[in-house]
Amino acid sequence: MRVHCIFIISLRGENAMLVGCAMRGWKTKALVVGSLVLVVACSAGGDEDPIADVAPADPSEGGVGLPPTSSSSSGAVDPDSGKIADAGKKETSVDAGPPPPDPGDPCTKVDDIVERKCGACGKQSAICQQGAGEAGALAWSQYSACAGELAGGCVPGTMATETCGNCGTRSKTCTQYCAWQNGVCNGQPANSCTPGAVELSPAGCTTANTFIKRSCSTTCSWGNFTPTCAAPPTSIEVPTSTGSSNFTYVVFQSSQTVKRLKGDCPSATFGTNITPYEYVSVHNPNATKATVTVFNSQTPGGPVFQTVLASYGATKPTTDVARQACVQGVAEFSDPATTGDDNFAALEDFQQVDIPANGTVWIYNAPYLPGSTGAVKLTVRLDKLQ
Repeated sequence: MRVHCIFIISLRGENAMLVGCAMRGWKTKALVVGSLVLVVACSAGGDEDPIADVAPADPSEGGVGLPPTSSSSSGAVDPDSGKIADAGKKETSVDAGPPPPDPGDPCTKVDDIVERKCGACGKQSAICQQGAGEAGALAWSQYSACAGELAGGCVPGTMATETCGNCGTRSKTCTQYCAWQNGVCNGQPANSCTPGAVELSPAGCTTANTFIKRSCSTTCSWGNFTPTCAAPPTSIEVPTSTGSSNFTYVVFQSSQTVKRLKGDCPSATFGTNITPYEYVSVHNPNATKATVTVFNSQTPGGPVFQTVLASYGATKPTTDVARQACVQGVAEFSDPATTGDDNFAALEDFQQVDIPANGTVWIYNAPYLPGSTGAVKLTVRLDKLQ
């Protein structure tokens, strides 16, 4: 005759509490589950019985049972560490609740108000009213106009295609936060350029500060260089892609001088120095207002000296009064991260230049000191379209 028994020992830290009993000479088998309960089976016979023959107590009858081993939202017991697997993980799915009611749906309490999302992260509300439903029953009213939409935002889930880079296109998707998420720019031609850009080269030019040039077409491809050398253009086209730049060279000559501008726009004054100068027109071909940074930098092998910049509206100033009524500037220094040398001027940051859609502004460019002559680079970088 075989005699079976079960030892159940409750473990708390380093202490153990004996719940069952033991007899000398009995053979035992043990199963550790977690770090909380130790169950020991023993047999009085000479043959060992499988541990599976020992059934755990039914918790519904008040006994002590084995913890569940199947995984759940609280995690399963790891038999090696005695810890609960995935402990501390939170449920990632959140119930968004029932959808907002439609106008005319029945409601239960007069003057209750509900809201629903609309447009670009806006909200609109409806109210529970008597008589709004059939036979005068309580029902939800029409929703109010959409209010509080995100300025410049989009409607979540919508998709659009736009131009990018140099004659490329990309798709974009509106996120749940009402902001566009851009895809990859595709379709740009090999060796592409920014439409309206001009490349200057002194190659083959025997006269100082003259250049051959080639222009970038509307298909973002370079044309051929001109066969003759000439002075650099005195106009720049704003790029069509944010972050892109176009440039020209400005040549300061002692034969063209004026009183140097100083102070702050729009009430600038004149210094005592008479310096060379040049005016360059900047045209915005885009259908929206462009915000640009305008700055000087060194031409290949050219001089480095302090320069001055100021911007004007659509009319080139021709009198002292008009020159003093500048819009941005007068800039005399810069962030070298932009220009390469802080002696060069830049209309940047709070002095950025706004150009209306399809509009033109004029840029005054001059050296700070009268004896400074030669060519400097004048660049227009598109920072924002709005």
